[in-house]
Amino acid sequence: MQALKEQEARQREEARRVQGEREEQELKREEARRREVEKLQARREEERGRRDKEIKENKLKVKEVLKSDGHRLHQKYEEKFKRDFEMPELEEKKRQLEEIRKFFKPIPKAEMEEHAMRYERIRQSKNEESRRVREDSLKAQKEHLKKLR
Repeated sequence: MQALKEQEARQREEARRVQGEREEQELKREEARRREVEKLQARREEERGRRDKEIKENKLKVKEVLKSDGHRLHQKYEEKFKRDFEMPELEEKKRQLEEIRKFFKPIPKAEMEEHAMRYERIRQSKNEESRRVREDSLKAQKEHLKKLR
């Protein structure tokens, strides 16, 4: 009988120990689940904050587009196109036309007279120089002939 009581006591002790281990394991699982839930909640909060920030930024962009001097977006792009592409081309054409205009513009009378005077001076000096060279050449030729006689 005593052996039976001891066996029952051991079984109760074993049952308590197993029960304690089960409770411990259950507590560990609950702790792990709690940590996992906290991580998920933190991730959700972070995601919510990021989305809220994105929404605010998008709203600001929309307001900026709507406020843009009362112009619609297509008007903004049209102005940009004109400023970046059409205007430089027009400026280049203007410059070319100005050069053509200057080329075909009649020469002022004073400038023409000044040029004529300069030309005459240069022509006279060249003629004078060539005459001098010719005279020197003839002189040298005559001297050479005299020496030969």
